[in-house]
Amino acid sequence: MLAIGPGDVSAQLVEEVDSIGEVITTRNRYGTPGHALSYDRIVVTTEQFDLSEAWMRQLARHGRLVVPFRLRGATHIIAFERDGEALRSTTSRFYRTDLGDHAGPYGERRAVIDIAGERPLLTWDDDQEINPAELGRCLKRGGGKLEWTGVLVSEEDPLDALWLRLAARESGACHLAGGTGDWIASLAHRHGTPAIVEESTLAYLTLRPSPDSESSIIPDAEPSAERFELGVAAYGSYADTLSSRFAVHVRRWKSATKRTPYITAHPPTTSKMSLPRAPIIDRPDSRIVITC
Repeated sequence: MLAIGPGDVSAQLVEEVDSIGEVITTRNRYGTPGHALSYDRIVVTTEQFDLSEAWMRQLARHGRLVVPFRLRGATHIIAFERDGEALRSTTSRFYRTDLGDHAGPYGERRAVIDIAGERPLLTWDDDQEINPAELGRCLKRGGGKLEWTGVLVSEEDPLDALWLRLAARESGACHLAGGTGDWIASLAHRHGTPAIVEESTLAYLTLRPSPDSESSIIPDAEPSAERFELGVAAYGSYADTLSSRFAVHVRRWKSATKRTPYITAHPPTTSKMSLPRAPIIDRPDSRIVITC
């Protein structure tokens, strides 16, 4: 197995590897250049914005690549296996959004939106046309739209597939953190919640306690578990339409909880005509398609 990056292989990464055997460790992001080696397992120990072409070359035909991969402001631990010239995910699990005081990986941008004492932090990718200053001006005007979805969740319910669904279907999918709820609606989680930006409009996930926890649509949930209803808060010129569209994503995500999205990484030279008819996330070394 080849481990790329500083530090030890974390337990969450090891769970996706199956078998380890001898471990070769390198800090070189390009693996072991100059060596004609192929590896049954490649584990990357630090969060990545892109998938190096070298990893694809050095991964054995039936090998597995495990990497904490950043997609539209969230990190997912993804296990990839070969699918012809591409890599296709076999498993993925949500890892985190909050990077603390550390800068995001190369290719990500972060900016604080200063409004009436609140300082929510927006994270987005280089390929997205997002203007945080314009969003700040819209948020300062207040108002906005709040739409409740009727979808109930507990604190333990993962939002993995919702993050991936938004990344797959919304070119402005990103990440919002912080805020106090004094000027704009509180975030579903202050450490990070899914958001969508479209021109001068921002929409993001919020929640409120459920008035009737027994009406939860979560199958096999414990009756005593506290429930929350997910909602969408939106501010800007298209607040009505964007909040409604976001709410549709939330409802469809909940109705398709047994269907796991998968991620395919293609070489950067792959023609768009040969790829599925779905939004493509272009990175320097790969073309990413999320199917859900």
